[in-house]
Amino acid sequence: MNNYPNNAYPFCALIHFGELTLKCGNRNWFEEKLTHCVRSKLRGLDISRFGKEQGRIIIEFAKPYTTKALQDRLSRVFGVAVYAPAIKAGVGLTDIERAVISGLQGRQHVSFAVRARRVEKRLPYTSQEVNEKIGSAVGELTGWKVNLNSPDLTIWIDIMKDASYIYMERFKGAGGLPAGTAGKVGVLISGGIDSPVAAWRMMKRGCAPVFIHFHSAPFTDRASIEKVEEIVGKLAEWQTGAVKLGLVPLGDIQKKVVTQAHEKYRVILYRRFMVRIAEAIAKEMGCEALVTGEALGQVASQTLSNMATVNSVATIPILRPLVGTDKQEIVDLARELGTYDLSIEPHQDCCQFLEPRHPATNTTCEELLKVEAGLNINELVKEGLTGVEWKGIKTVTSD
Repeated sequence: MNNYPNNAYPFCALIHFGELTLKCGNRNWFEEKLTHCVRSKLRGLDISRFGKEQGRIIIEFAKPYTTKALQDRLSRVFGVAVYAPAIKAGVGLTDIERAVISGLQGRQHVSFAVRARRVEKRLPYTSQEVNEKIGSAVGELTGWKVNLNSPDLTIWIDIMKDASYIYMERFKGAGGLPAGTAGKVGVLISGGIDSPVAAWRMMKRGCAPVFIHFHSAPFTDRASIEKVEEIVGKLAEWQTGAVKLGLVPLGDIQKKVVTQAHEKYRVILYRRFMVRIAEAIAKEMGCEALVTGEALGQVASQTLSNMATVNSVATIPILRPLVGTDKQEIVDLARELGTYDLSIEPHQDCCQFLEPRHPATNTTCEELLKVEAGLNINELVKEGLTGVEWKGIKTVTSD
C-alpha cells in the first residue's frame, strides 16, 4: 500500500511484538525497550502519534511514506515479529468498507481473502461478520474470486477499541529481543566471515556488543582494521546509536611469544592472550561475557581440547553461538546480513602473522601453563591494554 488517494486516511505502521508476549511480569519493561528502539529507527520521519495498544505498537504519520522507507528502518529492529504499513479508519462496518475500497485503487488481482481480527471484543459484530461483509463488497466491486488458501491479495483488518487498521502487505520482522535487554558482551571480531555472524546472533538475543579487534599493525597492513570498521558499521544498523570498537595491537606480543614457545603452540598462545586482554576490556566496559565466532572443528585452534585450553584463562563466560553450525549456514547468513562481501576481501589477519606451519590440535591446560612459564603474562597483557584505540562506529539511515 504505497499510495493513498487524496491522503483520505491516515498512514500508519503496525508492529506486532512476537516473543515479548511471553515475558509475563517483565513484559512492560521489554515493550518499553522495544518502543525506544522503534522510535530511534524512525527518527527523521514525520510522526503525529506513537502509541502502544493491545499488543501492538501503532505509529501514525503526518504524511504517507513508501513501503521501502519503513522496511529500511523496521526490518532491523530486534523484537519486532511482524510490521505492516496500514491505513486508519473508524470501527463501524461502513467505515471499514470505505477504507478497504479506497486502499484497493490501482490494484489488479485475480483472487483475495479478508482476514479480520476484532481485538476489541465489545464491538457489536464478530470477526467473521467483518470478513463476510468486506469480502462481499470487494467481490462485487472488483469481480475477484475469494480464495482462502492461497489468495493473490490478503486484506488484513485489525479492529481496536477506537480505530481499525487496514493493510494489504505485511513483513516478517527480525524477531528476537530488543537491543540491550540482555546486557553487554565483548565481541572478539575479526575481518573473517564467522565473527560478524556470531555477533549478530547474540545481538538478536538482546545483547549490546562492545567490539574488540586484534591486529598486527604495523607488522602487517591496516586492511583488517579498515575492513572491520566497515563490518561493524553494517552490524551497527541493528542497534540504536553508535557502537564501540576497540582496536588492540597484538604484533609485539606475538613476536615475544615466537621467541619463547615452540612453533606449534603459537596460535593457542595468541588466543589465550586475546582472551585475557579482551576480558580485561570487557570488564572495564561492563560486559558480562565474551563472544567469539568459533565453530567446532573448523580450524586447528577450534577443537574441543583447544577451546578448553583457551577457556581456562577466562573468568567470565565465553559464548560461541556458532559452535555447532556448518560453514555453509554461516556463509548464507553472512550474505543476508551484507557482511560476506566485506569479509572475503583479502587481508592479513593477526593469527596469520607468524603463523605456524603445523599448529597443535590437541592441547591441555597443564601443557600450556608450562609453555607460558617463560613469558611475563601480566606485563604482556598490560602492554596490549595500553595500546587500545577506541572508535565509535555508527550507521546512517536514509530518510
